Amino acid sequence: KYRANILSEAHRMAQLVQELLSLSRLETAARQIMPAKLDTEAFLWEVYETWQPVAAKAGDRLTLRLPDGALPPIRADEDALKQVMAILLSNAVQHTPSGTQIELSAVAAGRTVCLSVADTGPGIADKERAFQTGDASLGLGLSIAQKLVALHHGSITIRDTPGGGATLQVTIPQA
Repeated sequence: KYRANILSEAHRMAQLVQELLSLSRLETAARQIMPAKLDTEAFLWEVYETWQPVAAKAGDRLTLRLPDGALPPIRADEDALKQVMAILLSNAVQHTPSGTQIELSAVAAGRTVCLSVADTGPGIADKERAFQTGDASLGLGLSIAQKLVALHHGSITIRDTPGGGATLQVTIPQA
């Protein structure tokens, strides 16, 4: 039992160090992105196929909802945007009660594409503070996600999910 606790804490500390390093690189502008034309639907299917088993293992159900018509391509650094989506989906899996649904979706809006992760967890009470790095209880993930999205000339917002939970929406320019 003690060994498992020690290993769990060591893993948590290693993850925290990685997040601090990521945040430091973003804040010192050491992180460069290489935006390119990206097939939005193919990208979302890849994200979905990566995260669906993770959600299922946690007892959650991840769904992908795409519009009937084709989505336009976006201009993004694929690895950086995957990191953003991993942060959002990891938070959703972690904070969603087992047995509920997480939805990954996208919609074109003007000259942008909005990628959303909606969950039915406890929600985010203080949406303004969620992106701040000074409060250890909030973690660093959303701060990192916000900085990565800003490098894409995009935005990230949080709103309440109808029926409870949080919806995080990433808006990225079309290619």
